Amino acid sequence: MDGEEGYQEDKGPTTYSYSDLFHIPAFRKLWLGDIFSQTSDRMAFVAITVLAYGATKSAVGLSVIMGAYFLPALIVSIPGGVAADRYSRRTMMVAAEGTRVLIALFMAFLNAGLWLLPLVLVFSSLTYFFYPSRQASIPNLVPDGALMPANAAISANLILGFAIGPLIAHHMLTTWDAQWTLVAAAAIMAIGVALIASITVESIRTPARDREESKWHGLREGLAAIRSRAVLWQGFSLVAFVMLAVGAGAVGIVYFADENLGMGEEGFTILLSALAVGTFVGAVAIGRMAPNFPKGRLLIVSAVLAGLMLALLSMTDQVHIALGVMLMIGVAAALVLVPFTTMLQEYLGDQVMGTGFGLLSMGLTAPLLVGIVIAAPVIESYDVLYLFWMMGLMLILVGLVATVLSRLWRGES
Repeated sequence: MDGEEGYQEDKGPTTYSYSDLFHIPAFRKLWLGDIFSQTSDRMAFVAITVLAYGATKSAVGLSVIMGAYFLPALIVSIPGGVAADRYSRRTMMVAAEGTRVLIALFMAFLNAGLWLLPLVLVFSSLTYFFYPSRQASIPNLVPDGALMPANAAISANLILGFAIGPLIAHHMLTTWDAQWTLVAAAAIMAIGVALIASITVESIRTPARDREESKWHGLREGLAAIRSRAVLWQGFSLVAFVMLAVGAGAVGIVYFADENLGMGEEGFTILLSALAVGTFVGAVAIGRMAPNFPKGRLLIVSAVLAGLMLALLSMTDQVHIALGVMLMIGVAAALVLVPFTTMLQEYLGDQVMGTGFGLLSMGLTAPLLVGIVIAAPVIESYDVLYLFWMMGLMLILVGLVATVLSRLWRGES
């Protein structure tokens, strides 16, 4: 590896602990910067959700704003991934997050209304320039044997963000208001930008491809690489169903917390925190597994586990049981996120790594949006418990079908 902060390829263990990983300075900076990014993003999401829900008190209005948070993935993910393979990945991360700081401040000084929707669209769009550059940078910062724990550590940031961000946002919402929550989110995000900007490893400071090459060449290569590996496109398909359930559940827990559990308007933030704790525990555990652990099987197990937990959630009106179920759903989420991310990094070369993660963003956000769209009519026509039961049954069936028909369980490529 180039750069003064690189690891020594010919030294150290062939399998890596978290302690080994965090002794790599460049990865440590990326990890810390990402913690601030994820925490601030969750704070902003909660503040924006409260603004939307408080203004409309409507499932449709809430779904529109939540949809706007994820819709850009369908449009921006591929350009963001291609850019990660052509330009400096560090520059892409810093520019995307730095602009999001400014937009968060701008949203903080506007009242909820017509301006909120376009600003949320732009704010979210920049995430899909940051994400593929971050994921494509990881194999350049750590040895091959450290990919699983590195992805687990980065995934844990998402979890920590879900745990810490909503709690900070909840405190600020009860003490101040949504506007000041956005200001605090912008300040925390700015710290993350500074940390990532300080990484000096040459391989993520310079363009990853020849700028004279066709800008869509990497896209064609990335698609070809995914099509050539059955476990990749079958894994994409399985995780897509999980994301559909996630989208529907994200809308559902807002109503579930308020109307079924009596936790109040901001009660869903506590459920999100329980989800985050479970995902953190799952990510830490899976990061300690050997690099050759059967990742395809983990995807199937996670789908069935998530389905069982959603079905159980539809049968409870007790807060403590709901918290325990959300924790287990979080464990299932880790069993999806870490293995599939590592599979992409193992099978895709550096020249198309960013494009591969751009495709992942687009391919998984589409079903998430479908879930968000169908949640409102299902809740209004039936109730939120029916929504959870329907999503749970779907995931159980998908997991069973994948066990029999796909190559994921057999571990074939």
